[in-house]
Amino acid sequence: MALCSPPLPCSDTVPPNAGGDICYSIGVSDSSVYLQLLSPSTYTWVAIGTGSEMAGSDMLVVYQDGHGNVTLSPRKGTGHDQPRQDSDSATAKLSLQAGSGVSGNTMRVNLMCTNCSNDLLGTDGGLSPWIAAWKGGDPLNTADQNAGISQHDGWVDWQFNIDDKDPFASLERSPSRSSTTGVVPGDSGTTAEERLRKGHGIILAGSFLVLYPLGSILMPLVGNWIVHASFQIFTFVLMWIGFGLGYVLSQRNSEGFTVSHTVLGTVVVCMMILQPVLGWLHHQHFVKHRARGAVSHAHIWFGRALMLLGIVNGGLGIQLSGEGAGVVAAYAVAAVLVCLVYSGAKWFLSRRKNGHEKKKKRHGNPGESQSHALEGWNVPK
Repeated sequence: MALCSPPLPCSDTVPPNAGGDICYSIGVSDSSVYLQLLSPSTYTWVAIGTGSEMAGSDMLVVYQDGHGNVTLSPRKGTGHDQPRQDSDSATAKLSLQAGSGVSGNTMRVNLMCTNCSNDLLGTDGGLSPWIAAWKGGDPLNTADQNAGISQHDGWVDWQFNIDDKDPFASLERSPSRSSTTGVVPGDSGTTAEERLRKGHGIILAGSFLVLYPLGSILMPLVGNWIVHASFQIFTFVLMWIGFGLGYVLSQRNSEGFTVSHTVLGTVVVCMMILQPVLGWLHHQHFVKHRARGAVSHAHIWFGRALMLLGIVNGGLGIQLSGEGAGVVAAYAVAAVLVCLVYSGAKWFLSRRKNGHEKKKKRHGNPGESQSHALEGWNVPK
């Protein structure tokens, strides 16, 4: 998350935020709850929610309406899908107060809720768990409370000490009280999660869009099964590293294995374990029979199917991350180009191999043909 300069102050009674540029403040007075959100206007949306994870959280998503004001969207977290408007959410009871809106490069939201402290904070008192999230980019500029939102850039969870019983100072409550404030660190949820997301996407997109297809072409291209196997094993290990990053990311987002992208991705990487086994069995069969067998075709077509599924799942991942139409279009074009280049290369190399075999037959040199077979020339994967 980019830091604003100078940093935004959390409230009149709290020193300027030294580590980030979004601030959440909460206060309790008698039966009323006061909540304040401060952020730069360069965010598409910011949100705060009850609890320690997205699943089951009563969330309030805030974004600009395009007319200098803000739109409040109470939503219920499900843990894996985009949260939708929920008029029964506890945060639906929060009402906008004076001083809210967009001024210059700052978005300020002052909220109050009467007789809802138990709904928002629980009945035990003491520390109250909360979560927050944000998305940078162009403002939504809509008053639609159910507007679609892209996946967050970063998130954080922390606890408010509600024993202080104090609203934030900007609402001009009793000066004898001290406010309780949650500050989003500049390198907390954003950079860590963004690095995980980018690392996961780059590694797996590179594996299925580039490395696996290239490794497949290497067999008929160089005619050496050791080169082919070594390259694919390297990609196999890289794929599992990318999967590990995705697993950590899914746990942080409370998604688990409940969305299409994570389910299909898990199936593909697990089924890919069979490819080295099938490849070795194919090699043993060819060395013994000097010809392909059923296991050979299983290795070839099973690998191609998994590569295609991996590419499709990459598109699902981009959709899940909420990237813009430009990123989706670029990935789709890249996927089509890869399929065309791969198919064309396979066709060309197959034609070249057949031409070599016909030439050998015309010259009557079975020894040379056998030599090429032993080198692996006739073992495209």
